[in-house]
Amino acid sequence: MLAIALCLILCGCNMFVFDTDNILSPPELSGELKPIQQALVESIKGEYTLKYPTYGDIKSAVVTEDLDGDGIKEAFAFYSTSDSEETMMHLNVIVKDKKKYKSVDDNSKSASGIERIDFYDLNGDGKKEIIVGWEIYAESEKQLAVYQFEKNALTQIMSQKYTNYLCIDFDDNGKNEILVQDLDTKESTNKASLYSITENGLTQISGCLLDGKVKTAGRFKLSSLSNGQKAVYIDEIKGIGAVTEVLFMSKGELKNPLLDVENTMENVKTIRSATIPSADVNNDGIIEIPMASDMPNADFNSDEKLYYTNWCSFSGDVLTVKQVSVVNTADGYSINLPKRFIGNIAASKNVDKRTRTVYLYDNELQIIGQRVVTFKAYDKTEYEESEIKKSNNIKVFSKDNTIVVAETFDIGQELGLTSEELEKVLTFNSF
Repeated sequence: MLAIALCLILCGCNMFVFDTDNILSPPELSGELKPIQQALVESIKGEYTLKYPTYGDIKSAVVTEDLDGDGIKEAFAFYSTSDSEETMMHLNVIVKDKKKYKSVDDNSKSASGIERIDFYDLNGDGKKEIIVGWEIYAESEKQLAVYQFEKNALTQIMSQKYTNYLCIDFDDNGKNEILVQDLDTKESTNKASLYSITENGLTQISGCLLDGKVKTAGRFKLSSLSNGQKAVYIDEIKGIGAVTEVLFMSKGELKNPLLDVENTMENVKTIRSATIPSADVNNDGIIEIPMASDMPNADFNSDEKLYYTNWCSFSGDVLTVKQVSVVNTADGYSINLPKRFIGNIAASKNVDKRTRTVYLYDNELQIIGQRVVTFKAYDKTEYEESEIKKSNNIKVFSKDNTIVVAETFDIGQELGLTSEELEKVLTFNSF
């Protein structure tokens, strides 16, 4: 009741409602935001709800930013109003006039929320534009809008349906562009477009096709190719697994060379059955793409296929293996194989007992050899209650609530699988 009373006191006669979907408790608007809130209340004259972005670096419903470069920050408030028919989202601009704040413009849109908010200078004039990702129907439909603010007025210069977007100087010309992905699963279309402000306004300067058979797309990941060139990686889910597409600029054009444009119009080069995402697994600052290859199953009672995960860097032309792993997605760790074991092992797994065991394997004779090492995962409480005897061939790894115990057998020790090497062999997944 006290919180409600304070809210009513702050808001006068108008009901002021917080959107608590993404926060544990509503923040108190104080300091420079308190007079901004009052200006907002006076301009709306009715019930409203502050709306918070669900993604991105900016998490506030009220953002201050100096857009016109005069050294004085403007305030941008995002809120919703509703009637019996629809919910309207609003972008309200509040400026400081002498010593008093006042609302000077309000732009409305029929939407359910905000995915993200960004401020970028898109034309190199020293003034930032406002980029807003509106959620029309939550994640199922989103619309990208770009606004310019001049002479106390908002002007929308772009409205585009999108799945992903990223503001980036992709062609290294000193100006930010907007990279937009639009995936339409109903129409089986998937495309990327690059927009820039030119003398003709905000226009598309390049674009390319992506795999139209994918069902969902992950967030853009900004990294580089193995040659150091700027690139964006996109992990996507298909009915038969996952793919990764890589976008970069070449001779002024947006390229997606992993798409088979001559035959299938699909990304067949990076297809894998497991939905393991791309990641920088060797900490070299460059994202690697997981590719699958068959690995012998040492369990004769199982017909399940097992795989090596070959982590590959991409040059723009060639995929090159940088690290080979056996990935355990259920327990959240990877076994990163030393080169001498690659192609010379088989493995077995027991999901119920949470174990992975590596054996020697003779490829020529197709014979399963001796056990090299077994990895067993525990919850922290389960491990503390277990009776694991500590010895030179036992090594324990832990992260959060997961404990992994590695037991090296005689042949493993003879092959040099030391405690020090195990530190590099087992890593907890960061993806």
